[in-house]
Order: sequence, then structure tokens, then C-alpha cells
Amino acid sequence: RPLAAGLGGAYSAVADGALSSSWNPFGLVTSEQSEVFFSHSSGYQVITVEHFAISFPVSDNSSLGASVTYLNYGTIDGFDASGQSTGELSAYDMSAGLSYGLSFTEQWSIGVTAKYIRQQLADYSGSAFAGDFGIRYSLARMSLAATFNNFGNKITFDNQAEDLPATARLGLAVRPFNDGFLAALDVSKDLKGGLKVYQGVELGFGNQYYVRSGFSRLVSDPNRSIIGSM
Repeated sequence: RPLAAGLGGAYSAVADGALSSSWNPFGLVTSEQSEVFFSHSSGYQVITVEHFAISFPVSDNSSLGASVTYLNYGTIDGFDASGQSTGELSAYDMSAGLSYGLSFTEQWSIGVTAKYIRQQLADYSGSAFAGDFGIRYSLARMSLAATFNNFGNKITFDNQAEDLPATARLGLAVRPFNDGFLAALDVSKDLKGGLKVYQGVELGFGNQYYVRSGFSRLVSDPNRSIIGSM
């Protein structure tokens, strides 16, 4: 996920190896050996994100993967209907998934993920099952991808049922000169939301050091944009 953040979220045609199990499962087949990935991110105030992923080949053209993402909101001051303090509350979101990627030609690869989603706020919780599907077409210096994420049943939280944030996304990744330069572009549409655009570039040095920069924005509200770099 830090790689995707550095590219401004323009990652659907780029994802490969263990990271693909939670991003785009078709990328699992790009790795010829087992991989393990772990990241920790600290955000605003006490918000933290933990992410773990693993992948391993099961044949010459297929791989399995698993991932867990845990978003911890820390503690929140609680109050009753009269405004009296009820103490501190804890809250978190969690997603765990199993993925399978298959490459059926040198250019075409597909992948699917089945996942369990849970939200917790104090004594209240909600859960749902969902699936992701992705397909990618790759050439020597260009990749095209389409992904469909979070399609599943509604999540019920305190007797209130809500749709999952289902999303369709198209991605393009190009290495026009050599492997040391990457340009990526993603366009996504929430099933019940706006259109988003993600752009990113990467410069690599000696296959060891990388500089990344990206930009994402909500088309319906240009004032809401995020710049990422690493």
C-alpha cells in the first residue's frame, strides 16, 4: 500500500506479487517465488493501518495469496443522549481475503479475491462478505487493467444495512523508455459515488532506489485532491 500511495493510487495496472492479493489479484502470477509483505502506517492523531500479505506459486501460471488489513481508529470519547460522558470507545475496520491469480497467455491474466469485512465500534459490529475480480493485458512496455472491487452483500451495523463501496476501475501503466521510468493512470467509478482520477510517476535507480510522486482527485469536487510522494 505505501507503493500505491506514492503513485497517488494509480496502481491497478502496476500491482504485482504479494501486494496484489489485496489490490488486484491478477498480479499474483508475476512472481516466481513466495513473497511476504508487511507495512505499518500512522495517520492523523492515533489512526494506524496494518497490512499483511503473502503469495506463493502453485503452478507455472497460477498463484495463491492471502491478505489482512486492519485500520485502528484508536479510542474515541463517548457520550450518551444527554451529553454525559460514557468513557472511551474503541473502533476498527478489518478486511481479510484469499486470492487466486491465473495467467492463461503471455499477455492475459485474471484474478479473484474472496474476503470478509468487519467493522467494530464499542459493542456494535457489522460484517459482510465480498469479492474482487480483475483482468490485465500486458505488452512489453504497457499494461491495461480492469478491476471490480467490493461486490457483495450489505453490511448491517446496529440494525442499519448499508451497501459496500463497490467500485469499477480502469488502469494504464507505461514504461516508454526503460524499466527505470513508469507512468500510471487510473480512473475509478464508485457504484454509488463520483468519478476519481489517479496519476503517478516513478523513477528507479539501479533497481534499488525509487522516487515516486502521484496525484489523485475527485472529479465532481476538484478541491478534494491528494498529493503523494515517497
